[in-house]
Amino acid sequence: MDKEGVDFIPAAPPEIIVKKLSKEVIEKAVKTYLEDDSYWLKLYFLAGTNEGLFDVKEMDKILDKIKRTNKDIFG
Repeated sequence: MDKEGVDFIPAAPPEIIVKKLSKEVIEKAVKTYLEDDSYWLKLYFLAGTNEGLFDVKEMDKILDKIKRTNKDIFG
């Protein structure tokens, strides 16, 4: 952070972090992103683009719907 002159790590899609840089450990980590038809790999890829694939207004609508559902359930 000192080298880059920043006080925080900017928001970004998650990185794949491993305990040991070995082929086996890296393969295990990457394979978790490939489960369920590569759901997480696809999601993080799309989230990292500026193509408007995740429109903020649409996300707000979904979040509002979840909040209303939670309110109905939990009061």
